[in-house]
Amino acid sequence: MLLAQATNNMLDSLRLNTYTGNTDLDFLHILKKHQLAALEMYQTVMSKGESVELKTIAQNISDHLKMDMDLLDKQVANTNVQEKSDFSEKALMLLDSLTVNGLSMHGAYLDLDFATMMMQHHQNAIALATLYRKYGKNKKLLQFTQKMIAAHKSDITRLRNWKTKNYPGVS
Repeated sequence: MLLAQATNNMLDSLRLNTYTGNTDLDFLHILKKHQLAALEMYQTVMSKGESVELKTIAQNISDHLKMDMDLLDKQVANTNVQEKSDFSEKALMLLDSLTVNGLSMHGAYLDLDFATMMMQHHQNAIALATLYRKYGKNKKLLQFTQKMIAAHKSDITRLRNWKTKNYPGVS
């Protein structure tokens, strides 16, 4: 399925990457790839999905992701070198475990699968941002992750409400 492929491609790309050991730079790199996968899922639902309401939610998510990616690109250029950490190793293990344990596809309805996958994708991003907040030093990134977590929680609520309204009884 196209939506699952975006997540699989992201994970494959992250596994093949060489990391710096710099928490801030590695977080920026991992999060950017994570957000590119979300944009790929967004493009799929916009071109093949049926629900106008879900497409509106997806457009809002996409707009936020694009603004976030611009900010992340600027932060890469402004990130200072810091002591090395094992953040990237822990982040990849976290994303692998969350994706393997939490992916639930229904297969018959693209809109339902998008809502399900995007909620999981956002939960993974929240977990990644929370992990970063334990290791990170960059004040702007720490502020960014706080805002991102709040925005993703709001998106998850909107997606869950859409899913409950349109597919009652489906988990």
